[in-house]
Amino acid sequence: VSVADNVFTHTQPAMFSTGNYMVVKVWEAHNFIQLKPVAKAEEEDLPIIACIGASITEGAGAENFYTESYPAQLQNALAGQYNVVNFGNSGKTVNPDLGEESWMNQYQWAGVQAIVPDIAILNIGTNDSKTHNNPNYDDFYANFKYLVDSLLEVNPEMRIMICTVPYAYSDIWGISNDNIANIIAPVQRDVAAEYGFELIDLYEFSQNKSHLFPDGVHPNTKGYEMFVKIISKAVLEGAEALTEETV
Repeated sequence: VSVADNVFTHTQPAMFSTGNYMVVKVWEAHNFIQLKPVAKAEEEDLPIIACIGASITEGAGAENFYTESYPAQLQNALAGQYNVVNFGNSGKTVNPDLGEESWMNQYQWAGVQAIVPDIAILNIGTNDSKTHNNPNYDDFYANFKYLVDSLLEVNPEMRIMICTVPYAYSDIWGISNDNIANIIAPVQRDVAAEYGFELIDLYEFSQNKSHLFPDGVHPNTKGYEMFVKIISKAVLEGAEALTEETV
């Protein structure tokens, strides 16, 4: 993308060789530019999916964030039926009181409020598991419910799909799989059940697959491809389609 005389000009970057159209999305208040695969051409009323999370949503670990993050792959897997937008921000937590480490204090939250999604996919909480954040069930439960309730204020009819965060094969950056197993994932399962939201149990799906997580936390491109197979099935058929056979 080049800018001259306040005009954005789109060019096809060399890294994009598949022929996917790309769009530039500008959130006016933040001058934020996002490249993403386009949905169906000239259709403005497609349902919007907001992918909410931290680095695993943003695409860390993929060879190319723009084309191989799970939201980018999901856009293609859904064959243009939805407009998928990536609201991942690396290192962020669910906790609204952690200042710059809180996802809700970032421009992504302002972006979600601006576009009023039809569907939200939550895959956030890995950073809340860090030992220095001293996580406990009650606090994370309250913080996660606050995020969910805030989303419902944006759109009371929003379809919310809650992912348990993936299994952590490493304690890098202080991330604790024990905390994920005993605090983060149980809260996510409990909140999904309490609200009647669809649950996508990525923690269960990602076990015994360390080869898909080279640094122990972030999936590689094939790992994100696995996520997309699971999530796209849930979007199109409902989370109840994720049977033991799928696992």
